[in-house]
Amino acid sequence: MSLDVFKLLLLALLVVVGGFCFSRKKAGSLIWVAVAVSLFLFVSAKAFVVIGTILLLMLLSTPLFVTIGLLSIACFYFVANEYQEFWSYELIIEKIFSLTDKNVLLAIPYFVIAGSMMTAGGIARRVVSFADALVGWLPGGLAAAAVLSCMFFAAISGSSPVTVIAIGSIMLPALVKAGYDEKFSVGLVTSAGSLGILIPPSIPMIIYAIVVSGTMATNVADLFIAGLLPGFLIGGILVGYSVYQGIIRPDFSFSSLKPPSLKLISKRFLDGFWALLLPVIVLGGIYPIFGPTGFFTPTEAAAVSAVYAFVVEKFIHRELELKKLPPLLVDSTIVMGSLLIIMNLSFALNHFLVDQQIPDAAVKWLTKLELTEVTFLLVLNVFLLLVGAFMDIISAILVIAPLVAPIAASFGIDPIHLGIIFVVNLEIGYLTPPIGLNLFVSASLFQKSIGFVIRSVGIFILLMLGGLMIITWYEPTSVGLVRMVRGESFFERPSKAVVDPESEEDEPQAAPEGVKSIEELMKEADGESEPPKVKSIEELMREANEADEDEDEDDEDDEDDDAPTKAAPRVKSIEELMREANTSSSAQESED
Repeated sequence: MSLDVFKLLLLALLVVVGGFCFSRKKAGSLIWVAVAVSLFLFVSAKAFVVIGTILLLMLLSTPLFVTIGLLSIACFYFVANEYQEFWSYELIIEKIFSLTDKNVLLAIPYFVIAGSMMTAGGIARRVVSFADALVGWLPGGLAAAAVLSCMFFAAISGSSPVTVIAIGSIMLPALVKAGYDEKFSVGLVTSAGSLGILIPPSIPMIIYAIVVSGTMATNVADLFIAGLLPGFLIGGILVGYSVYQGIIRPDFSFSSLKPPSLKLISKRFLDGFWALLLPVIVLGGIYPIFGPTGFFTPTEAAAVSAVYAFVVEKFIHRELELKKLPPLLVDSTIVMGSLLIIMNLSFALNHFLVDQQIPDAAVKWLTKLELTEVTFLLVLNVFLLLVGAFMDIISAILVIAPLVAPIAASFGIDPIHLGIIFVVNLEIGYLTPPIGLNLFVSASLFQKSIGFVIRSVGIFILLMLGGLMIITWYEPTSVGLVRMVRGESFFERPSKAVVDPESEEDEPQAAPEGVKSIEELMKEADGESEPPKVKSIEELMREANEADEDEDEDDEDDEDDDAPTKAAPRVKSIEELMREANTSSSAQESED
């Protein structure tokens, strides 16, 4: 099928499908037809194929992996000229097969299984009890305990939607019963649950490390440790806002505050000790926290976490029945299978972008704009916030990260810092319509309208944006702990050698005699003068000896010189120098 024929067919499909979708709204149908025809008339054929395919698949509500796959095929067939034959797609298969070389990919199913087993037990209840004993005595303590519970449980499950379900189902009724505004309570639990992808272990961090490894060497273990401070920062901001809400409540008085009970904290801590120990084991095993070296890799740590979760829930808490284990494994397999399909097809789309040199073109375009590191990060944050509003985090990382990574590398941005910026932006995307996953989870779980949930998270999005700004502009927030583990300074970026501008060595010096200027070299390159012939070592040595002999003759003929002039030594060959070196060594040995 030719490109022109496909364009006409695509336009017809857009008009028919769009008209059917907007059949109840004539104005919407007319606007859609006008947009489709305008794109057809005023956009290039290749661009129309890409944009039109995306719009058509969105109208049909196709699954994400189908959208990415069909878009990849359309791009390769109609935009990349060398993919007209079936056999030419073998290279894409090879690219997809290269995923089998990514050992860290094995960590994802293990972490998914571990989170499922810990969630199936009574971990959420134990975590909430400990958090309440820890901060429940503060003004707004129950709300602060909800945030802290989400942080602890996020480190166990590694999933934002699971955190919202597990903690929200317990904390929302308690918050409403304690007199907190329902809108505030829903927004708090929904927002705090999004911390699941930032506090390690985090599946999005693993995927980010895989997809950018070809451009920026990124260690999953470094991303895990780098997510701790940003997670605590945003969690601390939400806790602070919860305390503020407790203070401004009409029934609050400082005289009613009770000091924390160390006995209760100790009891609740021991009750949830084995669950809270999981993230410590994961990070402590990867990094040299308990010894001079780490005990295992991130992939091995994931396997250890799965075994640990089973042992704790089955033999210590005794809340996991063996008959529940097969359904958990099936659910985890479904999650992993859907994730692998999306990753494979995204790799094909990424290959198209690289094949058409789109990242290189983007780098050149940004270079012409003369952006600094600060302005680039500002543009990147706005872009990622928009992406997070329309794509889920896994898809956004798979599609956008390989495109942005080489651009960020050209600005000298630390890959760990870039990864945390990605995760925090897309974490906020969990709360932004129209695709914010946590919005739909909360609306379904709490039996509220999607509009109510969107309004409830508004203030919390602003608070998280404040945390994002701190993380973006103050780099040690994300990479400081990683530098400390490496033995470097927490606050200072490893600097390049700085030359003193007042140093005499930096002053412009005149070119030595015989060295040609840049203008002369450019003229020679343009053919205005004939470049000199490259001479051999023997020719250079012969010319040097002849020049010395001529100088000696000139000195002898000079009658004005009273003092005898010492002739310059003859330039010796490599063989003569080696012979003299051997002779002097023999003489030295005989003297000894």
